[in-house]
Order: sequence, then structure tokens, then C-alpha cells
Amino acid sequence: MGQRRISSVIRVNSPHPVGGFCDPVCVALERTWGDLEIQSPLVTTQRYPQNPVYDERALAEDLNALSVKDRQRMDEEIHGVADVNPELPDFVTEKLAAVRLEIQKLYPSQGLRRAYDRAVFLRPQIESDDTFLLMLLRAKRFDARDAACVLLQYFSSKLDLFGDKLLGQKITWNDLTPTEQERVKAGGYLHLKGVEPKGRVILFARVSYWDLSDPISLVRGMWYINSAIEDDDEQQRKGAIMMMDLTGPFRHTPVEIVKFFAMIQKHMETVLFRVDCVHLLYDNPALDSFFKSLFGVSRADLRVRNRCHFGSSLEIQYSLRTFGIDIEGYIGSQAESFSRASMRCYLEQRLPAEEAWRKREEPFTHQTSKIALCPNLNDILLGRNKFAVSWPGNLMYNKMIESQARRYVAANGQDRVEKTMIALQTIHVLQSDYGARFLNRKDDCWEAAEEAEIRPKVSQSLRRAARNH
Repeated sequence: MGQRRISSVIRVNSPHPVGGFCDPVCVALERTWGDLEIQSPLVTTQRYPQNPVYDERALAEDLNALSVKDRQRMDEEIHGVADVNPELPDFVTEKLAAVRLEIQKLYPSQGLRRAYDRAVFLRPQIESDDTFLLMLLRAKRFDARDAACVLLQYFSSKLDLFGDKLLGQKITWNDLTPTEQERVKAGGYLHLKGVEPKGRVILFARVSYWDLSDPISLVRGMWYINSAIEDDDEQQRKGAIMMMDLTGPFRHTPVEIVKFFAMIQKHMETVLFRVDCVHLLYDNPALDSFFKSLFGVSRADLRVRNRCHFGSSLEIQYSLRTFGIDIEGYIGSQAESFSRASMRCYLEQRLPAEEAWRKREEPFTHQTSKIALCPNLNDILLGRNKFAVSWPGNLMYNKMIESQARRYVAANGQDRVEKTMIALQTIHVLQSDYGARFLNRKDDCWEAAEEAEIRPKVSQSLRRAARNH
């Protein structure tokens, strides 16, 4: 990216309030590269001060606004010397109760609550899962209100990215498309362990590797890698470090960057682990002005945790070592081979764990299982519920009933045996050809209905369909 002026119009149709990540990026790009007009009902450059230079004086003002305790804690987290929260039982119990209360307060929160309710409907265990709620609390430094907000955003984002099928499930390697798998293998977003003294994971993003033409696929791959920390209790407690490598040839224009961040904004704000610091690595002087502008319009609690490292690859490595971080090989001439090798090792360790999880879940997904933790797509959900109406298995069931309605009408003048046979044949086709189960929702799972319950319900559906013919 050179020092050039552009004249472009960016239309940002973001549903998120001003103060999110996209807004400061738009404003910083406009101020750094010139006549970049931002057309959005939420983003206007007039909302921000006219001189957003974020220098040492501005940083000092932000730090002085913190209490001594908060400033010390933040500094310790950034440099990796903070003690891990002991999480005493009484403290955890109190916070779990608080976050559940906050979730109820957020009940009618526009469209966000819909995805969470749907996830709980599909996998009832989510609502009572203390481990999951504890992960949210750790991510937000035990702030119950923030944890509740992230919970709703998390499931809304997951529904957008992966759909109903995986809303209540763990995201695994096989859930990514072949194209997404190849992009992950390329090493544009890495999960590094063993390069930081405290043992925290470093999430290393090589922006020059990213294909911004398909941001959703990129985010799905990043989500998959992030979920490894969600499965690791020790890493959740320690937190993580984000690192963005902007060195080398940079093939994306400011316009592409704005469109990219506008599209993925909400997906980037739902990570279920604590991020202690963000390190920005770059060798282009134009980016120095950009980041100063970006920090000038960002929230204070975010910008004080950012650290910039400008210079050659060697200078950046030395700078990072002052934080105890050694990423030798991951930037510079050998970066590509290191990235691919690192991702290969990561997958070799992760895929066996995913296979073990799949085997634990398999007994609950098999057609003959009487208990289901989460329905399969072909399962038919009994009962009256707004989410069951649109479930794929229920839609398939309704089509099957409609296809048998004329036969049922034709048998109207015959004895009841013929009608019973039509109902039994319909059940047999659904169970044998489609592997469908008829499920009732229980407190913390789904339970397969007995034959004595299924047949009357199918007969009732056939009678209702017959009346419309």
C-alpha cells in the first residue's frame, strides 16, 4: 500500500452500533488515504475528533484514566507475567448465577436472542452447561453482562456461518469445504504454542495470505482454528495473544479492507477466550499513519492493549522478544514454509481428538439411538414449537404427508385398515429410507418416541392433509 489518494465510495450496511471494529477502520482509512467517502447510517466521520493522532501523550492519558490495579493487571497480561485467576468455587458459582440472570435480562434483544433460543432448542444441554458459561466469563474477565452479550452474538454468528445443522454441534475439519480446508492449510491464520513464556496461544494472522474475495469462507476457517482454545480448559484460563503480520507485499486496497471488515465485523467479536494483547507487525510507513488514526478513533479499552512493531523482519523479531515472544521463521523469507509446516503439525494433533469426540457423539446420532443430544437433519421433531416448523426433517415429513394425502382420501370410504396401512407405510419409508427418528424434547436431551405415539400423530397429519384435497 503506497502513499496514494483514492476516491471511492464505501457503503457499509452494518447492523452493529457505532463503536464496533468496522467503524474506526473506515474512519482511519478515510483519514490516511484521502477522499474515501463512507455512506452508512451508522458511520460518519463527524462522530470522531478531527485530530485523531494517537501518540505517546494520548496513550498516557488512557493509562492515567485506569485505576492503579487495572493498569498493573493489564500490563502484566500484555507481558505475560500475570497470575492465572484461581477461580475459587464460591466465586465461580456467584458469577455463573450472575451471567444466567443477565441472559434473561437480554431476552428480547432484537434478532440476537433468536439464534441462542434455537441453539438451546436443538441442544438443550447448552442452557445448563456450566463449562460453556465459564468459558464465556473467562473471555470477558468475569464481567457477567459482557459475557451474556457475547453469548447471544456467538450463536447469531454461528447460525450465519454454519446454519442449523451445526448450531448445536462442535465445528470439525469435515464441516469445512475442500476450498476452505486448502486455505487453512496455507497457513494464513495459525495457532502457535510454545513461543510465549506464559504458555499462551498466539493466533498469528498473515494478512497477505488472505483471500478477501470470499470473506465468509475465511472466517469459517478462522472460527475452526479458534475453537481449539474453546476445547482446552488450561488455554482458556491463560488467555491468548493476537498477532497480525502485515509485512511484505500487501495486495489489498483500502476499499477491499473496508468491505472485508464491514462484512465480518460481528464474527470477529465473538471469540470465546480472553485476548490479552494484539501485536501489529508491519514494514510499510503508510501503515504507521493508518494505525495512529485507527487508535485515535478506537475505544480506549481496546487501543491500550495494542502494540505496534514497525521495521524489518529482524527488527520486529527483536521487538517481540522484549515481550518474551520468539516467532523466528514465521516472518521473513522462510515464512511460507514455516506457516505450512506449523499448520500441518497442528492438524496432525487436532484431527485425532476430533475423531475421538465424533465417536463419543456417534451413539446419540445413530438411527437406533433412543436418546439424541442434538437432532439429525432428517429427524422429525414432535410438539408445537416455532423452531420445529422449519427444521429440515419436519419439512421432509410434511412433503411426505402431502404425497400420501390423495391415497388417504381415496381410502376414505373403505375400512380403517387401509388408512392404518398408509400411516404405517409412511412411517416405514421415513425410518428406513431417510433414517428419521421421531423425537420429543426432554429437559436436557431428545428422546425417541414410541410406536404407540408415532402412529396416531402420523394419522392425524394425514387426515389434516386429506381435508385440503
